[in-house]
Amino acid sequence: MSFLWVVFTLLGAAGQTARNAMQRELTPRLGALGATLVRFVFGFPFALLFLGGVMTVTRAPLPAITGPFLLWTLLGALTQIAATALMLKTMERRSFVVTVAYLKTEPLLVAAMGLLVLHDPLTWGMALAILLAMAG
Repeated sequence: MSFLWVVFTLLGAAGQTARNAMQRELTPRLGALGATLVRFVFGFPFALLFLGGVMTVTRAPLPAITGPFLLWTLLGALTQIAATALMLKTMERRSFVVTVAYLKTEPLLVAAMGLLVLHDPLTWGMALAILLAMAG
């Protein structure tokens, strides 16, 4: 049971690769933005189900929904949608493999933004984990 996380990690990675490949097939018919919206509109009900499941299991209430919370949530959602559309445009103009290689720089970019914007320090162990994730 202690290695169950490995199974779910591998399933998640395979699922992401399959999802990206399927989205690539939608792009010629729907355009990058259309294929992106399919992804998020399809996933939204699952996100709500997951939220409901977590709230049921933890018995935690929803956090307070404030103006800054809504602003950051909207900003995060819009940048995620834009990044996905750009990923699909890259797949359209370059190969799938090149796009996936670009995507593997994400841990480094997230760590850099966390350090610069949030002043979130990196330990040597975290830096090593980021490098391993990128190498994978």
